[in-house]
Amino acid sequence: MIWNHTSPEQFPPALDRAVLPEHTCLRERYVIMHPLYASGMELYYMAMDTREHRECLLCALVPLPWCRMDPQAGFVPYHESDAFLWESCKTKCFVRLRRLAEQDGEEAVPQILEVFEALGTLWYTSPLPDGEMPPAGGCSPREAIARMAPVMDTLAGLHEQGICHGAVSRSALRLGADGAALYDWNSWTCEEYGEPGIHADVCGVSEVLYTMMTGEEAYHRSTAAALPKSVAHALWNGMHDEQLDMSGLWRQLHSRRPAPRVRTGGS
Repeated sequence: MIWNHTSPEQFPPALDRAVLPEHTCLRERYVIMHPLYASGMELYYMAMDTREHRECLLCALVPLPWCRMDPQAGFVPYHESDAFLWESCKTKCFVRLRRLAEQDGEEAVPQILEVFEALGTLWYTSPLPDGEMPPAGGCSPREAIARMAPVMDTLAGLHEQGICHGAVSRSALRLGADGAALYDWNSWTCEEYGEPGIHADVCGVSEVLYTMMTGEEAYHRSTAAALPKSVAHALWNGMHDEQLDMSGLWRQLHSRRPAPRVRTGGS
């Protein structure tokens, strides 16, 4: 992909050459206004769709897993030997985005307006997100579960079609008064370059719910003890039980009788 040498202060050093200058025009249509944020392997911009005369979200795929730090040259895009893997990643992401664009009935999937390649990477456009990241703490279990319900319902439906997100996190979510939206659909790539499984999504949702309720990123039994026992057990199981699906997590969260707490190597 094409890299820029400008380093916006709000972005980490590893992304300084990925951010394109303002007024860059893509596809003779989308004009970058300014970068918004980075999450996972995706870099988001506010852009102007000059054809529709409206602002939109413009997202670029960034090859961070294959990038290297060179003491002589600074940050470089990726090693030449990884070029094939990068091309394979772009192809997989393109297929996933096209499949997601067909999911009109899934409420937490943002509307994908266009998917295209430009400047050596993959891009997609979407309406500007409504809402904010899930809060870190301050939510009662009932409120947190209710606000995440559209995300859980959407993921359960996608799982039935063989589509998993693989990188659910607070930064990937936007919760608004009228619903929720899940972004970062291209951030699932791992060393095996395979599709993520259901457990990755169940674990991610459980971690987000725990943070919304407690303000903590990592599960601590002493903190979880303050939660209703059924909720505490459900979140633990969501993080550690690889057999638990999204519907099972939902049932455990709402169960009057706490589900048995799955045992792990350290419990």
